[in-house]
Amino acid sequence: MKRVLFLSSLLGLLLLLVAPGRHPGRDSLAAADDHAIQAADLWLTGPDFTAGRVEDILITPAGLTIGGSAASGTYLSPVLNAPLPFSALVPQWQLDLPAGHEHDSLTLQLRTAPAGPGAVWTAWTTLAETHDMLSPDPAWTVGDFYAVPAHTHQQFQLAITLRRAPGQPAPQLRQLRLTFIDATAGPSAAELLAQQAATDPGREPTAGGYPKPPVISRDLWCTDPLCDEPGELTYYPVSHLIVHHTVTGNNGGDSAAIVRAIWYYHAVTLGWQDIGYHYLVDAAGAIYEGHAGGDDVIGIHASAANTGSMGVALLGTFNGPDEDPPGIAPPPAMLDSAAEILAWKADQKDIDVFDAGHLPNVAWGLPYLMGHRDAFGATLCPGDQAHAALPALRQAVADRLGFVPPQQYYDELAPETHFTLGSSGFQDGPLSCGIDRHAYYAWSTTTPGAGVSWAEWRPEITAPGRYRLWVYAPFCNTNAPDTQGAVYEVTHAEGTSSVTVNQEADLGIWVPLGDFRFEAGTTGRVYLSSLTNTDNGAGVWFDALRLQYLGATATNQVPPAGVWLHERQVGFGWQLSDPAGVQSQSVRVASDPDFASLVHLSPPLPPTVLTYTHTFSQDYPALYWQVVLTSTQGQASYSAATPFGLDATPPTSAVTGLYRLPDGRYLVTWQGSDALSGIAGYTLEYRATGDPGWTPWLSGTLATSALFTPPDAQATYWFRSQASDPAGNLELPHAGDGDLSTDQALLLTHAIMLPALRKP
Repeated sequence: MKRVLFLSSLLGLLLLLVAPGRHPGRDSLAAADDHAIQAADLWLTGPDFTAGRVEDILITPAGLTIGGSAASGTYLSPVLNAPLPFSALVPQWQLDLPAGHEHDSLTLQLRTAPAGPGAVWTAWTTLAETHDMLSPDPAWTVGDFYAVPAHTHQQFQLAITLRRAPGQPAPQLRQLRLTFIDATAGPSAAELLAQQAATDPGREPTAGGYPKPPVISRDLWCTDPLCDEPGELTYYPVSHLIVHHTVTGNNGGDSAAIVRAIWYYHAVTLGWQDIGYHYLVDAAGAIYEGHAGGDDVIGIHASAANTGSMGVALLGTFNGPDEDPPGIAPPPAMLDSAAEILAWKADQKDIDVFDAGHLPNVAWGLPYLMGHRDAFGATLCPGDQAHAALPALRQAVADRLGFVPPQQYYDELAPETHFTLGSSGFQDGPLSCGIDRHAYYAWSTTTPGAGVSWAEWRPEITAPGRYRLWVYAPFCNTNAPDTQGAVYEVTHAEGTSSVTVNQEADLGIWVPLGDFRFEAGTTGRVYLSSLTNTDNGAGVWFDALRLQYLGATATNQVPPAGVWLHERQVGFGWQLSDPAGVQSQSVRVASDPDFASLVHLSPPLPPTVLTYTHTFSQDYPALYWQVVLTSTQGQASYSAATPFGLDATPPTSAVTGLYRLPDGRYLVTWQGSDALSGIAGYTLEYRATGDPGWTPWLSGTLATSALFTPPDAQATYWFRSQASDPAGNLELPHAGDGDLSTDQALLLTHAIMLPALRKP
């Protein structure tokens, strides 16, 4: 008892000298800056527990253990005073676990209260082992982060339960370390939002993309001087989005102080040098900027999955309601803001949130938008209730971007999949793993007959036609290998095909089985069993599949590629395959091949229509057209972009020079211009004065000069030109006598004649 009280009263003097992980200069800065975060550690070892009440617990110099042959024991501490008023607390412990023990051999519970008699205590809260904040020392286990509901608390009380595995020695709690943090020095969440509103004009514009939502910058919320020293920054392009929860409870409290406390614990106590997450979202929807460095900076939130990922943390605890500690569902405002920041990044990096792919330091594939637990299967994060919100969060991101995936997804639990488990032996994937929060698995066998587990998918097909089929086997932490020989049988309109997939090599990746024709309805079938030719006792995964409709294709016919048109009324024509699968179609025309600058979009056309006419209001040097098909499943497909030009303006030309040579011939020159398609050729005509009509001389020439020998040396001849362009426009014939006559010719002397005639 005396030792505990002694620690409580003198901790402010002793803790700063012995606590590991302290940042150099931490204390001098704390004294010099009113906005510095205050922190201190309380260490409890064997004798420090003697003042508490025990039941089937032995207090020894080595720590707490279970007495006698009891299966479990409990310890209740007296009411203790923290070494400083605190807004947050994080426990760590050293627990000796004999072989055969699970990590739930210890339960730590906490309640807190403000200083002084008569203070109102919080309810008991369980602080479970967390995998989000790993200690640099593997001998220490880190517990959940605890945020107090009021400004600060001063008193606390602990309850510890130890359990032993049947027939095994008892575990032993050797040390308990409590880190108390006061992060209230600094602006509150309300003050930060007001500052942001005063300094931030609103959503940050993005060039042609989804705008970034308002974010409270770390310059505003992180007022501790050490926040300007984030350590070394490294970068890698983001391809994956990972959702976390901070496990800071849902008792209220100021979110700005909680974020500062998380920063302190990550940066200083754990020695990470900065907060691990890229963004944090509170219950009201305020978004805080996390790790310093901006876009593509590598954070510290998911171990080997850090490189290439962006971590978004939901402030609070979102475990299942029956878990310990229990959680709540993420509030709508929080999910809305999370969708906003995720949509901005998905748009910026062109991330399909329904798909999956590899990260550079992870051996298996991962969903592009996932919960923390999906990366390695070694944590409950982001909690069951936040994890359950991931499908809706993916859809919310897609809705914001107007993105419709080209594939139709069929989860094994979705009614439209008509999934059937045909025999026993199936287990649910641990921690709700799977592309849509669930997957079945069974153990492989090479022995036909009894013990073979099988299942089938019969996806609903609304449009008959050809489809590309993929299957998915998730990464799930079962502590066992996965099969190398999953045999999928696909029943389709043209028969049955078998495809073998190495699930172990392709975990977390959509694997294509091929292209197949399916009829409407549920006659198509995908069958998988645990019978393999490769292994026994390996996991065979029964998760989702997806189909991409390939049946309906449009082929552009008129106008063909590369032509120039001279009529502004343009007729489009195309061919259509498998029209039964088409709901509607439209013709779109743009001035760029990416169709970012749309010139015209037709109204929806029925699949029986294969022509369309539109009159353009001006000429265009380059246009691109294609047919957009919308299938009966709501999926869009596109014909190839076909380029053409539109030039309805005729060219102009004129005979510009006449030169008489000493031998009586004439050098005639002409020129022309066309603003768009250019000159395709010239027609030259002549006539003698008094003749009623014009006589053709040159036709379709691209030359701009020629020698003319007059039929009658005594007559006067007039000349005129007429140009045509590649679009088919023909210049109107020049009226009157013509452009120039031989009476206007200049005499070419011998001195200047030869240079002029070298290239007639």
